[in-house]
Amino acid sequence: MATSKYGSNVARSFTTLDFWRICDELSLVQAALLIAGENPSDEGMEQYIEQWPIERQPSEYRAARAALIHAVIGRRLPAKIVYQARDRNWVSTGGYGYEPPDSNERIVKDALLRVGDNDGNERFTPSPELIVDTDPDPYRTTIMVDALKSWLRGRDFRPQFFFPEKDEQANYLDPAHARYAPKLAAAIRAWEAAEGQDSGRSPKTVLAKWLREHAVQFGLTDSEGKTNETGIEECAKVANWEPRGGAPRTPEGSLAITVATGAAKKNSALTADRAIPGPYTHSKSNGLGKDPSDEDIPF
Repeated sequence: MATSKYGSNVARSFTTLDFWRICDELSLVQAALLIAGENPSDEGMEQYIEQWPIERQPSEYRAARAALIHAVIGRRLPAKIVYQARDRNWVSTGGYGYEPPDSNERIVKDALLRVGDNDGNERFTPSPELIVDTDPDPYRTTIMVDALKSWLRGRDFRPQFFFPEKDEQANYLDPAHARYAPKLAAAIRAWEAAEGQDSGRSPKTVLAKWLREHAVQFGLTDSEGKTNETGIEECAKVANWEPRGGAPRTPEGSLAITVATGAAKKNSALTADRAIPGPYTHSKSNGLGKDPSDEDIPF
C-alpha cells in the first residue's frame, strides 16, 4: 500500500497502473505500452524500452508503436509532434563536404529556431541546415487520451487499460437484434470514429472514408465486393454534423525540433520550435504547416 510522506494512504485500492488513468496526455511510448498491456512504471520499462534490442521489446508494444506513428504521420490521429534533429556537420571522410543524412533522416534548410535552455532562457536563431529524423520522437511526441480512445474505437480495438469496462452495446448496434439496421449502425459507428479525425477535411469526407474502409462489415458492398457509393453517401449524410458544408477548418500546430549540438551542455536540453502562425496553407504531416514564403522547408 502506497503512503504519502504525511502517512496517509494515497493508493487504497489503486495500483500503479491505475494512476496512469489520471493522464489526459501521453507520449507515444507511454500510449503504446498501455495499449500493449504493459505498465510504463515498471522498472526501466518506459525509460529504456526504445534502447532495448528489437527482440527484447514486447511484440505487442512494437505493433502498437508502429500503428500510432503511422496514424500520427498520416494525420489520422491528432498529436503534438516533436522531431529529433542535429546540426549538419562538415566532414572530410571520403572527400570534403557536409555529411549526408541517413535513410531515416532528412535535411531541413534555413529553419528559424526558437532555442531555450534549462534555465528558461530563449532566443531566435537561424540554422542553415539541420538533419531531422523522419519519424516523430516517440518520447516527446504526445497525444490526448480522448483523441486516442476515439481513434481506437474507430479501429474497433478496445484495450483493457483504456476501456476497463466493456461497452454495453446498444440494441440498434447488435447485428443479432430483430430490428438491426446496418446503415443506421454504420452511420453511428462512423460518427463515433470521426471524433478528432477531421484534420482540415470536411466531416462528410472523413465519414465517407471510414465507411468505405468498413463497407463489408455493414453490408455496403455489392455481390462483386464493390462499395455501394449510394449507401455510403446516405450514411455519411446522416452522420454529418455540418450538413451546411463550407470550407473545412484548417488545423493549426507547430513543429518542435529537439536539437543536440556540440555546444550544448551534456545535461542541457535544447528545444527548437519551428512555429508558423496558422492557419496553414499546406500540410504533409499531422499538425505541421508550410509557410508560403519559405519554399525550402519541406513541411
